[in-house]
Amino acid sequence: MWYRHVLLVALIVLGACARTEAPTAYSISGDISERTMTGTFEISTVPGRIGLTVPLLTLRIENGVIDVSLAAGDPEVAWLAVKDDDGRYIGQSQFVLEPGNFTITTTGPHNEIKVRGDGPLNNELFYSWQDEPEYIELTDRRSSLYRQFADMQAAGETEEALNAFYKDEIAPVDKAATSFERDAMAAIVSDDSRPLLALLAITRGGALSAEEALSRLDELEEILGASEVAERYRARVAAFTQLHENSASFGIGSEAVDFTLPTLAGDSVTLSEVLARNELVLLEFWAVWCAPCRAEIPYMKRAYAEFSNEGFEIISVTLDEDREDWEILSIEEDIPWYNAGDLLAYESPVIKDYGVVGLPKNYLVNRDMEIVAIDLRQEALGQTLAEHFGRPELMGKIDRQN
Repeated sequence: MWYRHVLLVALIVLGACARTEAPTAYSISGDISERTMTGTFEISTVPGRIGLTVPLLTLRIENGVIDVSLAAGDPEVAWLAVKDDDGRYIGQSQFVLEPGNFTITTTGPHNEIKVRGDGPLNNELFYSWQDEPEYIELTDRRSSLYRQFADMQAAGETEEALNAFYKDEIAPVDKAATSFERDAMAAIVSDDSRPLLALLAITRGGALSAEEALSRLDELEEILGASEVAERYRARVAAFTQLHENSASFGIGSEAVDFTLPTLAGDSVTLSEVLARNELVLLEFWAVWCAPCRAEIPYMKRAYAEFSNEGFEIISVTLDEDREDWEILSIEEDIPWYNAGDLLAYESPVIKDYGVVGLPKNYLVNRDMEIVAIDLRQEALGQTLAEHFGRPELMGKIDRQN
């Protein structure tokens, strides 16, 4: 059972060293020195709860070499992640944990981590379609466009120019690649001749709606028998459904739910108490693994610098479960406002109350605990605050803090 795996900590040996001769069900090896020479290598699976992972293996990386052999249980989709010595994620990849020999490689312009091997389920689920010429062309094109986008940012292009480039150039390619992947997963899910592969494709996600996925799981279990992997997936779908229902109850004019959460600084923050001292509070839900969340921070900083002395405050609520990850990123971003979280991810009562599903997510709340705006992104936050606080000279001028 997944929850009976013992968390292992070991040293990764040098490539010249021989593996143990003890019989094993799977082995993973590779040289990732192009990404990092030292750090941590982790394998984890997803339980019935959403937003949390269960660690199966944690290894110390030395000399950029990975070499490990372990017994495996029933095949399931797992996550492989690599962190640097400061605990920051520098690469991760999904793969099917099954008997076989796996090799970790780094590929592409950003040295993306890939897990390939002789396991048939892993190859079919992740690489049978990724190796198609059409998909390779799309991903190469996408990588090139993102490099152009980064060059534009470095050259100081305007937000208008960046947004136009993303909309006109990057978004269509992203959409085409996503559609290709979705079609490939849908074909696997519908194939009765490979029921276990179809089940794993469902748990990987991205092919069916929740209702369609549950119906297909019932069909597959008639072929395969009862599956713990399927039951865990059902539990996650039920949790997401409840979050969506809770989220639907919040709109402009709705009453915010009061809460108290511990802060990274070691004290606590209560929404109603902060509102008693301010006119408006932005509730910003985020996580360190959410790149779009981090992209919002410069805009939030500029708005905070302009309006924090006029009755505006921010409470960031993290969906993270790892305090070290949260602390490292918070220090790196130099967050000046309330930075709170209970490290329960999607199991947090606050996250459940607000029905937070996708990130980033925010609510602007007034002193009467009324939600007055939702999902104020980028310049929209500063413009809304400038209008509220009677600062017309700042309209259209609150963007990023350099």
